[in-house]
Amino acid sequence: MAEPTITCPNCKTEIKLTESLAAPLVESIRRDVLQRVNWSSLMIRGANHAVQYPGNLSAPRTSNGPNARNKLRV
Repeated sequence: MAEPTITCPNCKTEIKLTESLAAPLVESIRRDVLQRVNWSSLMIRGANHAVQYPGNLSAPRTSNGPNARNKLRV
């Protein structure tokens, strides 16, 4: 199995991609992918919230509205 190589964009030299050279690239890509997954997860949660509570981005109130206190006083 041949070692993976990358090509220098400036001089077009083939560079063998050893583990020590690949580690920073792999870590950078891993961070980028995790950031995108987290962002997607937040967007999905926001979309689910909007579907559950259309027209109102907050959860339903436990009281029966602003007049609930007046209704209790009889």
